Amino acid sequence: MIITLSLNPSIDNTLDVENYKHRGVNNIINSETDAGGKGINTAKNLKMMGKEPITVGFIAGDSGVYLKKMLDKSGIKNDFIPVYGETRTNTKIIEENGEITELNEKGPDISEERIKELMFKLEGYAVSGGIFVLSGNSKNCSDQDIYRKIISLAHSRDVRTVVGIDSENPMDIISEKPEVLKFKLKDICRMKNISEEKADDKFISNTMKELIESGIDIIALSCGEKGAYFADKSGVIKCPGLKIKKHSTVGAGDAMLAGLVYGYEKKLGLEKIAELSMAMSAGAIATIGTKPPSKENVEELKGMVEKIYLT
Repeated sequence: MIITLSLNPSIDNTLDVENYKHRGVNNIINSETDAGGKGINTAKNLKMMGKEPITVGFIAGDSGVYLKKMLDKSGIKNDFIPVYGETRTNTKIIEENGEITELNEKGPDISEERIKELMFKLEGYAVSGGIFVLSGNSKNCSDQDIYRKIISLAHSRDVRTVVGIDSENPMDIISEKPEVLKFKLKDICRMKNISEEKADDKFISNTMKELIESGIDIIALSCGEKGAYFADKSGVIKCPGLKIKKHSTVGAGDAMLAGLVYGYEKKLGLEKIAELSMAMSAGAIATIGTKPPSKENVEELKGMVEKIYLT
């Protein structure tokens, strides 16, 4: 069983324009509306790969009802707790040159009472051998320690955890030893207090090896268009970014996280996990809105992934 956490899901409106004019009139070439948020995007990609994830979290108001209907229609299982307010709507303005302007709403505040209800619900899903996927920030929650508590609950029930870090203090999450960890270059630089410009292959490889030695099974470090690094006990692999025609980078990280989850559950090994995660991320960049790529496209892109083994 794979559970993806959706603390602050969204309705994503993607608007294509030729050239965005601030304080001017903009003609929309195309528009797409999707159920979104990191947990939902990850679930959509896992669904595309043939898995049956359940996304669990909070929805609010009429917009939350609409979001749930979109998920139900797409066949993605969900189990939401209703809260006061309105589920947020995020607007992405995509220009023809690939530039993105994002307008993201805050979303509803989550009370301590509702968080306790979520923890009780997750206890029911904490079945031995399952996987909890945690991603996105928890800024709308009254309890900022919620990720650590969920990881602790999971480990007490023999449930594995996959975490996409979105935190000002990544060590708070890392100290809980999730089995799989995905983070960004800025996170590793914040941890080591160095600038991103000084983060060369040697620094990245050594830092990832340290984290693996501390008890984490698999790590992915995303560097945006430059590619990503993947590590486990066998070593570190660097994968340069794929040269493809992109529509939007929104959701690419969630697709990569889904690749990690799928590969980890299937025990594919680091090389295959790197190929799949890179292909799914690249495929998501080419789709319109926050839709996942097709399985056929992912298979094609896997053959384009370059792997450099670091010592």
